[in-house]
Amino acid sequence: MNFMNSINRQLFFIPALTVCAVTLLLYCKSPSMFWSPRFFGEEGTILFPKFLQQPALVSVFNVYLGSLYLLTNLAVLLSTTVSLEYAPVPTTCIAFAVQAIVAYQLGAFIREYDIGRMPAILLVVAYCLQWGSYEVSMSATNLQWVLGVSALLILVMPVQWIKKYRLCCYSWLFFSGLSGVPVAILAPAFFFRFLMTMERPLFVICVILGTCALLQLTLIISSGSHGRSYSVDYAQLFFPILMQTLIEPIVGPETISLIGTYISGALPGIGMLGISMIVLSLGFASAVVFVSWDKKNKILVATILFAGIYITLIQTVAALQKPTLMTGAGSRYFFTGVTSVLLLCAVGSLNSDKTKRTMAKGVLLLITCGGVTQFFAGTWNQYFTTGPSFYAQSIECQRQPSCIIQLWPNDGITYLRIDDDRIVSSLYPLQLPPIPVKAP
Repeated sequence: MNFMNSINRQLFFIPALTVCAVTLLLYCKSPSMFWSPRFFGEEGTILFPKFLQQPALVSVFNVYLGSLYLLTNLAVLLSTTVSLEYAPVPTTCIAFAVQAIVAYQLGAFIREYDIGRMPAILLVVAYCLQWGSYEVSMSATNLQWVLGVSALLILVMPVQWIKKYRLCCYSWLFFSGLSGVPVAILAPAFFFRFLMTMERPLFVICVILGTCALLQLTLIISSGSHGRSYSVDYAQLFFPILMQTLIEPIVGPETISLIGTYISGALPGIGMLGISMIVLSLGFASAVVFVSWDKKNKILVATILFAGIYITLIQTVAALQKPTLMTGAGSRYFFTGVTSVLLLCAVGSLNSDKTKRTMAKGVLLLITCGGVTQFFAGTWNQYFTTGPSFYAQSIECQRQPSCIIQLWPNDGITYLRIDDDRIVSSLYPLQLPPIPVKAP
């Protein structure tokens, strides 16, 4: 019995430790998210006012910009059941819970593949400090991107682990696939691994995610997918992928934004700077593949490579605001892609070749240093990690007939206006007219 207890403690220790580490890093990035929950973007300016005045069932299956975001809808619906000053608490807590689940999965990945202590620490820190994580952290609006990483981590787990927890994987992926496109479009990646292993649980997951993808595609087509453009321009397709996935984690969003703006201005020509970015990013990509490739892990490496390239391409093509992809403002579209690079480096630390193991750790260290530098010296991260207190503003609003509650990001245009018991959204006013409701 003592032996079994010891085994159980070991099984849960590393994932639990990873959850604690990720939570600590999230707190260091933005303590105010924990002490004063806030609405972020559309969850406050679009969904919250809308859900206040429509039936709960309609809100649960609300379609926004052509997609179903089931978990986001549920989180915002819960916000409508509490008083206004506490409205962001459910959305922030649910978003944090999903972050904790992904952190646990990351710890399970480290445990199952027996990643060494140093590369494991670097993997966790680099994951938390990559630029895309600042925008998606503890935000119900951006849950779909975090769920995409969760699905990626299920994809790369050992087949025996997937078999053991197959019912949990099936239900979680089905729920996640109905909560945003990034999970649903991973179906081909699971099918790729199924072809490599011919394991039945992977085929079942393909069917589940394929069903979710078909539903999401139907919604996109039927709604007209307002705001999306599926035109493909070679520069806007490949430059963002190369720079955001491979260069930005090292040099930071400010540098990438400057480079991206310069390259965009030079189009349709590429120029020396564009050529330099192509050479640097392809060189870095080759180094990552080189250090991760090993006969014993070739199926795993091929799966991560396929998933990272495929999902990054699809999300770039379907991005809402393609011009921002050349700047740091589009990093959320590459959150899964950057995580794929980190996983490849972690797998490379297990390489049977000692030189490759050392190089893999060096690449992880380089990316981690880039994240740490951005954390201490960056300025763009404050856009997502600081802002006024929603609670304090809403309390002040109770004393006034008309007031404005500034939401996050603190950009001056993302706010709620309360005017004589009437909550008015500031974002996308043509899509959402003012809604006369009684403020809770």
